[in-house]
Amino acid sequence: MSMSGQGVEMEYIAAGELGFDPRSQMAKIFADGWYNDLKALSKDRERLASAFEHIFLLEHFYFAAEGRTVAAMAALTPGRALPIRLDKNIMRKHLGFITGTVGYFAFKKFLVNHEYPLDISRDVGVFEFVATGAELQGRGIAHGLLKHLIESHDFESFVLEVAENNLPARALYERKLGFVEIKRVKAPMITGIGHLLYMKKEGKNILE
Repeated sequence: MSMSGQGVEMEYIAAGELGFDPRSQMAKIFADGWYNDLKALSKDRERLASAFEHIFLLEHFYFAAEGRTVAAMAALTPGRALPIRLDKNIMRKHLGFITGTVGYFAFKKFLVNHEYPLDISRDVGVFEFVATGAELQGRGIAHGLLKHLIESHDFESFVLEVAENNLPARALYERKLGFVEIKRVKAPMITGIGHLLYMKKEGKNILE
């Protein structure tokens, strides 16, 4: 599906329909968007992107794309179907043996083994890894992508997790998309983000 916004024609598309491998672009968006969490491993963003390029399970990802450029991305899974994997050897290759090992186990704990404090069935769509390319932020692209995904999937409801101090993301989810906070949990001290907020939006099939 194509949509125009602020003078830019964006196509909302699943990874399998792109016609090219988006992982290098996804990794750059990831390294930029989560840089504050990743910089303890390396301050070199290209090195970080190389270390994490392998993690994305493309069957769970959707994009706002302009031609062959990924402008924004989001994972949407039924229930807690994990949208990523981690390879310790690849992380060691790009980050060094010690840093790669530490990074692997840290991200395995906080991403792979992270449990939502909610009862989530496969009738619930879970959003994760929502991000926009650094040079394209502020143009409503992520909003358009998420709105399209909500309108085109028949989940009973949608949930997501967001850091308490991520004010731009909270504004997108709460004010523009209508998510409401249903639970907050104190985040691990090492993350430095205070609380994790869990938000929910009813799906369109509830209203039909």
